Amino acid sequence: MANSIQSVSLTRREGYLVLFLASSTALFLELMLIRWISTEIRVFAYLQSTILITCILGLGMGCFSGSRQWNLVRVLPPIFLLLVILSIPPLREGLVSLLRALAVFGEYEIWDFRIPEEQSGTVQVFIVFLALVMPTLVLALIWFSFIPLGQVIGRCLDQQHNTIAAYSVNIVGSFLGIGLFTVLSVMQTSPFTWVLVFLGQFLTVVYFTFTSVSRLNVILSLAVAAVAGLGGLAQHGEQVVWSPYQKLELRIDTRQDPVTGLELRRYIIFVNNTVYQAAFDLRPEFVRARPGLFKPEWAGLSQYDLPNLLKPNADKVLIVGSGAGNDVAGFLRNGSGHVTAVEIDPVILSMGQEWHPEQPYEDPRVTVIVDDARSFFASSNDMFDLIVFGLLDSHTTGAMTNARLDHYVYTLESLEQAKSLLAPDGIMVLSFAARKPYISDRIAISLKEVFGIEPLVFRIPGSAFGYGGVIFVTGDPAIIKSSLSANPRLGSHIAELQTLYPVTLLGQTEPITDDWPYLYLEQRTVPLLFVFLALVMTFIFLLFGRWAGVLETLTGWARSEWHFFFLGAAFMLLEVSMISRAAVSFGSTWLVNSVIIAGVFVMILCANLICALWKHLPIKFVCILLIVSCGVIYFVTPGDLSQLQFVSRILAVGALSTMPLLFSGLLFIYSFRQAESRSRALGANLLGALVGGMCQSLSFAAGLDFLMLLIAAIYLAAIATAPLPRHA
Repeated sequence: MANSIQSVSLTRREGYLVLFLASSTALFLELMLIRWISTEIRVFAYLQSTILITCILGLGMGCFSGSRQWNLVRVLPPIFLLLVILSIPPLREGLVSLLRALAVFGEYEIWDFRIPEEQSGTVQVFIVFLALVMPTLVLALIWFSFIPLGQVIGRCLDQQHNTIAAYSVNIVGSFLGIGLFTVLSVMQTSPFTWVLVFLGQFLTVVYFTFTSVSRLNVILSLAVAAVAGLGGLAQHGEQVVWSPYQKLELRIDTRQDPVTGLELRRYIIFVNNTVYQAAFDLRPEFVRARPGLFKPEWAGLSQYDLPNLLKPNADKVLIVGSGAGNDVAGFLRNGSGHVTAVEIDPVILSMGQEWHPEQPYEDPRVTVIVDDARSFFASSNDMFDLIVFGLLDSHTTGAMTNARLDHYVYTLESLEQAKSLLAPDGIMVLSFAARKPYISDRIAISLKEVFGIEPLVFRIPGSAFGYGGVIFVTGDPAIIKSSLSANPRLGSHIAELQTLYPVTLLGQTEPITDDWPYLYLEQRTVPLLFVFLALVMTFIFLLFGRWAGVLETLTGWARSEWHFFFLGAAFMLLEVSMISRAAVSFGSTWLVNSVIIAGVFVMILCANLICALWKHLPIKFVCILLIVSCGVIYFVTPGDLSQLQFVSRILAVGALSTMPLLFSGLLFIYSFRQAESRSRALGANLLGALVGGMCQSLSFAAGLDFLMLLIAAIYLAAIATAPLPRHA
């Protein structure tokens, strides 16, 4: 009944096929869990790299323990338990509510998280303890599900005589798994589809490995599929769509005006189960007819009307983060000339096009662009009379980095790029849902540094006119002053807001830059939450690894294992650095991340090809080129390339990024070819990647450029521990 990996005995062709399928299945499962867990359990939306690191830990320890007996059927029970948590609303919502207690780690801003204040001190301590235990259990389940797949990969590598061919098959399979999930994400498929594709891959691995699929495999697969289907049926809202970035739900909220009894319908967009934005109907006749919901004295002065009042009759307007279309509708109501609306998420855009009551995106005066704001700043040559930053605050990070999607939009370098698109008499209006004083302070300081003047700052409370936020106005001071003087109602309204809802600006918060882009971190420090998660990784590694019987395989490391360990750590940090630099140059879009990851695999395959064709390449020369290329990346920043044309910038960033990857790949494959145990070599490499992934948190304190120095130092350690050449 048991599908024991120890019993695997395959022909060369079958070994390649199983290696290919297992590698594809592992990478597909990795991305599926990163995306799904970070969506439904919100704390992981800000800690996605933790899930990635846990997957790598499971694969690495699996490769190391490939000689031990472990059943492939054991992949499915932990996945079933994870899906139960993700798919059954009461369990999921209870866990999310419990994890709000992690706000006790206050250095890192997590949206909608709070410390429980209504209970006694002892109860609060217990709740925080449970909130720390639950992520540990979730990560342990992820770890358990990857060990058997790592064992399959490790054993298949050991059984192949052609090292380069076997490793290339592993890479191509991994690339297929990533590509397949990327395609499904672009197609906006749901988790139920992801689970069916994963099960198809997994059962294929089982079949080709053991020539049969046990009854238990089938039963567990059906249970996993049923739970995933149940999760799909338990959705709320008029429309639920998984965009390439996030889970989006559109819900309709209906209320009556207490004075007239007229209905008010709001179309609310939830992102990852949290209220994110709504489509507001602010047409003058609609607002006047509902005086019980809309303050008559605020009519025409909403956060979406104010920018056009501060720069009347703007001929060319740029809105970045246009979302469902509220900002666009505000300009159209007030008679602007032409509006360029930039929105990164195509699904939010389509929801606005379909559901916004004013239909702003249908107006011929509007040009819609699906792109990242930073990418648009770098590629546009237009000049605008008015630039508006919508509420761009993001609920998620990239899977590989600790930076959120919106971090690079608010750096000094990004604001400089935006300023370069502003006409001489233009103004910029930036809105932000700043819940903590240091965030408002940081944005105000950044705008002052870029524009050389103190911005006009005021807070708008949430109401039927909008969700509100802190508004920053800068640009041509003469235009701002004249607009306030010419419109006394506007001037008195802003003065009233400043009095009733003051914004504390101490002028002491460090601005963010492309090197240190952490908008939601008050100061340079590694947040305690990330330190805790590093301890969780160590706990899983030591306790569960010993219990599973794989920890003893890690003892007695030779020079070779340490060499591959250092290569893995440096490579992971290098990949993180590449994605961060690409985000600066081209924006944090799914396409950019996919291209970068694809480039990584292409460089590895190129290194394998060079190694196969040139068997006696001077490895010392490769090591020198590797260190030199890291130095070049350190000294040539993305900002140095921002003035290049788009195609030239692609080529320059691509060349800089791939140089160290190519040389690192050459060093790896030459050493891998000589390894006595390829499964142990790959296991050490993956465990090094685990440590490298945790080390990226050092950038919270030292910045991203520091990571390049760390990468070079780790590569030097890898070179120092390189195995002595063996000749056939």
